[in-house]
Amino acid sequence: SASQTRDWVTLDMKQASDRVSVELVKALFLPHHFDLLNASRSESTMLPDGTEVRLNMFAPMGSAICFPVEALVFWCLSVAAIMRTHNLPLKDAVKCVYVYRDDIICRHDYHATVIQHLPSFGLLLNEDKCCTAGSFRESCGMDAHKGIDVTPTKIRRVWCHKPDVNTIASYVAYSNAYHYKGYWNAARCIERY
Repeated sequence: SASQTRDWVTLDMKQASDRVSVELVKALFLPHHFDLLNASRSESTMLPDGTEVRLNMFAPMGSAICFPVEALVFWCLSVAAIMRTHNLPLKDAVKCVYVYRDDIICRHDYHATVIQHLPSFGLLLNEDKCCTAGSFRESCGMDAHKGIDVTPTKIRRVWCHKPDVNTIASYVAYSNAYHYKGYWNAARCIERY
């Protein structure tokens, strides 16, 4: 794993969907593909007070095209930066970067290039969540240290004496997660409640 070998780093984008602009998507996609994608996006949104606001972002969170388009944008720009800066052919550069939503996994040797070039396109990296040194990596909801999954199980619903169906389902999921990680006493404690 990347946290063991340190051959790969994880980079996280900040305000990812807000910063992928219509102009950037238009520049990267073939005209016909852009036209189809553009036809499926919302051009504006209405605020609670009735004010209509025009969107400069290509697709807001919740849109079906948000994550696929932003992942392709981040991947294309990262690969292009690596090709141009390091004079790598496409067939080699594509093996240096993987993207899932706003998480970029990049070969350690090329991460500085990606970090340097993405801001030129109005994109920001979330420096607090980028893991470029040491033995810790965070990506796609998993935390790993020296090859071991150290992702915490987070309790998001407060227990109440008269729980609703969603709270009970949530606690069953917590119990299962603790059991899966080998915390059997914690899992049994949650089951008892």
